Order: sequence, then C-alpha cells, then structure tokens
Amino acid sequence: MTTVTYTANDLKKVKSETDWKRVDAMTDKEITKAALSDPDNFPLTDKELSGMHRRRLQNKPVTDLITISLNHEIADYFKSYGKGWQTRINEVLQKHIDSHHA
Repeated sequence: MTTVTYTANDLKKVKSETDWKRVDAMTDKEITKAALSDPDNFPLTDKELSGMHRRRLQNKPVTDLITISLNHEIADYFKSYGKGWQTRINEVLQKHIDSHHA
C-alpha cells in the first residue's frame, strides 16, 4: 500500500467528484436511505452519539513544525514537566527574544 501526502494547497486544486446538484436536490429521507445503504457508513449508536460533544472553532496554528537538536540535559529538563514541554521551550525562547528586543 502506498501512502500519498497532500498539502492544503494541493487539496484546493483537486476537483470534487461529488455531483453537488444531485445531492442538493435530494430530500433528507433520500439522503438517509442512501447513507444507510452504504456498508462503510454504519449508523452511530445512541451511546456513541451521547459521547459526542461540539468542538470550538480551531484557530489556525501560529507555529511552524520544525526539527531542532537539543542537548540531553535541556530536553530531559523540559520533558520532566510532562505534556506541553515543547510549548514551554517556545515560551522560554519567546521571553528571551522579548527581553533582548531593541
């Protein structure tokens, strides 16, 4: 199996194969019937539905995903505080920049 990776810009260029005019013309009953006839689209149980919650709108990330080499002492120190250690490194670096900015 081959995995293909797309960027957000790549996906913007992909033409939809969905016949949206046909979908828009369907009634709710027809859409439900079509969905239930799809073996890959099984209905959720009441238990599954009750466990769902609405998410807040997600802000666009304001960080860049990069790779950085740190010595073990620094990495171990920040990791010892648990989840969010990379965010803490970012905060320390931001404070350094703020304190040295002319």
